[in-house]
Amino acid sequence: MRQGESLAAACRAEHIKPATFLRHVGNTVRHDRVSGRYRVMPSDTLRRDLEVQTTEGPIQVSVKGIKIARELAAHANAIAHFNRSGDTSLLERFKKKTFKVGRKRYAFLTDTDRLMELAEADALPEVLYASVTSR
Repeated sequence: MRQGESLAAACRAEHIKPATFLRHVGNTVRHDRVSGRYRVMPSDTLRRDLEVQTTEGPIQVSVKGIKIARELAAHANAIAHFNRSGDTSLLERFKKKTFKVGRKRYAFLTDTDRLMELAEADALPEVLYASVTSR
């Protein structure tokens, strides 16, 4: 739908029914009565299971909403950038920052020595989303 396709065309490309799509996305998509098109909302409350690097080690968290998911994705991208180039500039914005999941606060991992250890041990995840099949 980001390329301007209709809901039906987007669902056809993904081999799912529009009713199935609408059932799973909940309130993240709204029907525009004037144009007849579906619009993606700027925020959502979908649950996402993510694997995040923290000072306590990698953890799997279940977050609700796009705002925290984007922040965690930016941190994962900063770690990947550091791992590829050794450049710490993207990690700077996460120093001394925390995020909250449920009632617990976690600190973002920004220690370059620890990140180097994890990279050498090949312990940094390649994907942000946690596997639901445990494979």
